[in-house]
Parts: sequence; structure tokens; C-alpha cells
Amino acid sequence: MATKTSSFGTSKREAHDSSVFYARSLYRDDFPSLHCLLSELGKQIEKRSVEDKPLDEWVNRIYCHTSEDMSHIPDESVALA
Repeated sequence: MATKTSSFGTSKREAHDSSVFYARSLYRDDFPSLHCLLSELGKQIEKRSVEDKPLDEWVNRIYCHTSEDMSHIPDESVALA
């Protein structure tokens, strides 16, 4: 695999000039303004309500299903920790 510092990869760590990477437009944007805009949009979106399902119907169970279909678990009830 060719890199910027070698035509066929490298077998050791080398210092390199990363200015080309950080000069991309991704890092030149005005992130504070973007954050403010997204915060305002988030306030405008109405929070939908989810009907509560009794816990004893779905918690502490093993579901042998793919994560592509989690209809047996209520919306907004699973989080990554």
C-alpha cells in the first residue's frame, strides 16, 4: 500500500507532514456557528412521545433476533453504555 512517505508502505513508524490532511475543508469550517445552528434546529423539532410498555413484558429477557428488527422492544428504550 503506497503512502505519502513511501511507495510501498513502511515497516516502521515515521514522522510525516500531516498539514495536507488538516488543511482539508473539514477542518476549516466554522464549527461554533454550525453547533449553534444544529442546537436551534433541535429545539424546533417536536419530541415525539412513546407509549410506555410494562417493563415485565420486555426487560431481562434474551431475544434471539437480529438487531435489524427490534419491534419487540419499545422505541427509545435501548442505549449504548
